[in-house]
Amino acid sequence: MKRELEVLAGRTLCVGIPGGDPDSDTVDALRELQPGGVILFARNVSAADETRARIAELRARSAAPFWIAVDQEGGRVVRFRGAAPLPSAMAVAAAADEDLAERFAFGMGSELRSLGVDVDFAPVSDLALEAGSTVIGIRAYSGNASTAARFVEATVAGLQRSGVAATLKHFPGHGATAIDSHAALPTVDGDRSTLAEREFVPFAAGIHRGVRAVMLGHIVAPAIAPGLPASLSAAAVRLLREDFAFGGTIVTDCLQMRAIADGLGTVRAAVLALEAGVDVLTISHDLGVARRARD
Repeated sequence: MKRELEVLAGRTLCVGIPGGDPDSDTVDALRELQPGGVILFARNVSAADETRARIAELRARSAAPFWIAVDQEGGRVVRFRGAAPLPSAMAVAAAADEDLAERFAFGMGSELRSLGVDVDFAPVSDLALEAGSTVIGIRAYSGNASTAARFVEATVAGLQRSGVAATLKHFPGHGATAIDSHAALPTVDGDRSTLAEREFVPFAAGIHRGVRAVMLGHIVAPAIAPGLPASLSAAAVRLLREDFAFGGTIVTDCLQMRAIADGLGTVRAAVLALEAGVDVLTISHDLGVARRARD
């Protein structure tokens, strides 16, 4: 029974691994942990043929199936650099052509699918509302909710037509704060009606288009859950499930980001997120921490 519970707990995790070809320690750790997903970063990615072979080797040596995720947005957040540079979300929207945006997302997704990637942690569905933001900025399609919504929909459609699951991030919206959740815990003020007219619009559009996953951000929105990051909030999960009628996968942003690690701590936060109703817990940088969270 203990091992059955360990496996079940491990399946809730999406974990990162060291760079380069997987050595025996990494393979052994993954076989023991049996995570549901593995997220790749630039440290894990090289030429297309080598990356494809690396993913195939990981799967062949694994004790259980897992999905592969990557943050492939375009612009400055690109893990795999293929044949051509990928424009940022804001540059895509500047072309003012949703059909072009969908074709672009389909091409990007097709390239990822050819490598063995199953899930793209994109599109960014935040709004570019805070001029001082160093974390969102041109990663957002627009500061205008309806414009962003149209391009979020187009990107979801293109990615998922390619066979790669899209992920809306970072719910309930990271664009109205200058604080980067990689470094500290931000707060996004605004009552529910303001959020509904602004931050929620692109997320609602992507969900309406059939997106497969939504990522909860490490953001305090007092109108939803005072004092608690959305990523650990049962209220945020209920909002997605009930108000947005979202039936797909809810995933946390990386629980090793300082917004979480410097406060509650990654391991405690993993338990709280799962208790809140989150489906997937992302721990991107340390398999030892992931194991402690599993335990």
